[in-house]
Amino acid sequence: MNSYLKKVKQVKWKYFGSRETSLIFYSLVAESYKYMFPKLGWSDFASGWSNIYFCAHGLIIKAFGKKSDIKKSTKAIKKKLAYNPQILKTLYELTEKEIKKTQQIINPLKNIITKKNLKSKDFKHFYIQFKNSFLSFFPLQVFPLLIELSLESETQKLSDKRFINILTKWRKVSHQTEIELENLLSLFLNKGRKHLKIDFIYWTDYEVMNYFTNSKKPKASKISHRKSFYLMIRDINLNPPYKIYMGQSAKSAYKILQKLTEEKVKGSEFKGNPLVKGKVKGEVFLIRNKNDFKRLPANKIVVAKVIEMDDIKVLKNKKITAIITEEGGLTSHIAIASREFMVPLMMGVKGITSNLKSGNLLEVDATKGIIKKIKTKLFD
Repeated sequence: MNSYLKKVKQVKWKYFGSRETSLIFYSLVAESYKYMFPKLGWSDFASGWSNIYFCAHGLIIKAFGKKSDIKKSTKAIKKKLAYNPQILKTLYELTEKEIKKTQQIINPLKNIITKKNLKSKDFKHFYIQFKNSFLSFFPLQVFPLLIELSLESETQKLSDKRFINILTKWRKVSHQTEIELENLLSLFLNKGRKHLKIDFIYWTDYEVMNYFTNSKKPKASKISHRKSFYLMIRDINLNPPYKIYMGQSAKSAYKILQKLTEEKVKGSEFKGNPLVKGKVKGEVFLIRNKNDFKRLPANKIVVAKVIEMDDIKVLKNKKITAIITEEGGLTSHIAIASREFMVPLMMGVKGITSNLKSGNLLEVDATKGIIKKIKTKLFD
């Protein structure tokens, strides 16, 4: 039996959430953790967030961490906060400085990647500049989310207003810059398909750098397998700080972890955390993948596992009546952008996507934090 499959069977896991995104993005995240956390003197905190398993079917990636590692991270952050209560403010101020540096490079990078006659050297120049900026910025903007998840691992809910205020403010100031960086990566991927005839989505950062340095491409069969399924294990002690696995053992590991995400709710009532208060009745539109956003009709209650940054952009152009997600906390992107929608928003509604389908009728009370499935007609 493969060692990682054996570990999956023996370890107690915590499920963090899912996201529909590229492998290259998560490999860059791993590189950024390896680069920035030790530099900041946070290796003890980062160690708990380095040994993460990512199970992917296509572009939908689910993240799992060892409970013992998260406890270590929680202990580390509590120790740092006790020793220096101002440490979060210091990191926030460092993030503000990094935002200014990152903003200065965004437009020049956009000018490179949107040139009409792009050449291979332009792609190389863009990617190296982009990567350097990403490595410095990403860990700082994701810090509040990791701190929130660490502290919630014991209390189940982040309630200390001192932490809430600084962490949400921290994410708000970095929110737009992250969107712009991820948009740049999307441009790179789109232009790569068009001009280089290469789809970098399922490549790792290491493979992209190897291509630009040595003109070497990963085997087509390897990329083909990844498009179907892969297991990525992140560890900042490795070089590169991740390993990619495929095959039956990886699938078996996924099936074991997948059970952690299957939550059945008995009855017709769901509970969650209200972010924007309000009360509404309406018809469900269930989001299962990004293509569903393109089909979203007007005047629906949007129900999804998670809503990501690029989804927020789509939702802004749609007339929706409420938003419900299974995942996400106070520092998630949808929480930061919630006021822009002016509709009831509830997060952390466990099991709701498994128990609903499009067309179901709901009564959403985002004041009490209760959602009820109703069978009666909306209008008499």
